Amino acid sequence: MATARALKEFPELNARVLDDAYVKIKAINLGIAVDTPKGLVVPVIKHADGLSMRGMVRAVDDLATRARDNGLTPDDLAGKTFSVSNPGRRGTLVGGAINSQPNVGILRLGTIKKRPVVVEHDGEESIAIHPVMYMALTYDHRVVDGVHANGFLYRIGELLEEGDFEV
Repeated sequence: MATARALKEFPELNARVLDDAYVKIKAINLGIAVDTPKGLVVPVIKHADGLSMRGMVRAVDDLATRARDNGLTPDDLAGKTFSVSNPGRRGTLVGGAINSQPNVGILRLGTIKKRPVVVEHDGEESIAIHPVMYMALTYDHRVVDGVHANGFLYRIGELLEEGDFEV
């Protein structure tokens, strides 16, 4: 959900590279990496920006279940405008992902692990244990510069920390 929202604010990441140009795509269709017994597949959640949290969870669960049961259709695999990858069942804290051309970017999420972090409360610093997740963005530098890429990642972090998602 956070990725879909951030893509609305950073539309240059929801784009495709053509021969000698690029096009921003209005529809936000998220490719979601799914580990299956036959290998990785990336089914697509169409119009992800229009889903509630419940709708997003249902879409991910439906696509992942059908992917693992070999029940995806060609339409389920078509039309992605941006991809999200995850650490899978044997998660790692940090990792990278290779962008799927002609799309401009892919977000790789790390495993969420509890880590000691410095927190500030009423002007005092202390160490607390919080869940931490690292994100890595692979993007086509012909379309997206580092400032926008960092802004996009920062915005996703803000959205996740705010946690303001309609159920």
